[in-house]
Amino acid sequence: MIETSEDDRPVDTNELSALLKRDGTPVAPATLTKLRCVGGGPEYMKFGRKVRYRPSRGRAWAAQRTVKLRNTSEAPPTQGPTAVTKTSASPTTADARQLPHQENAK
Repeated sequence: MIETSEDDRPVDTNELSALLKRDGTPVAPATLTKLRCVGGGPEYMKFGRKVRYRPSRGRAWAAQRTVKLRNTSEAPPTQGPTAVTKTSASPTTADARQLPHQENAK
């Protein structure tokens, strides 16, 4: 028989999310669900269709992802939407006139 302490009993996704929020590291249930599929989330167990997490493993995962800083200059660079610049994939009118397939069509 596996013995666990009462405070480390397996919890579902919503319970782990609430527990992490109380601990000061909020993670939405949808995020935990997504991380189960793509990887990178806390270790979990499955019993049939039911997913369960050990709170101690969830807390350890959250602590591993937490970065402690003294000031903002220590923060790593972000890779948000401002880091990517989209360019148009379609040619402009001037570019279209110079395409080789259009010269052959004359």
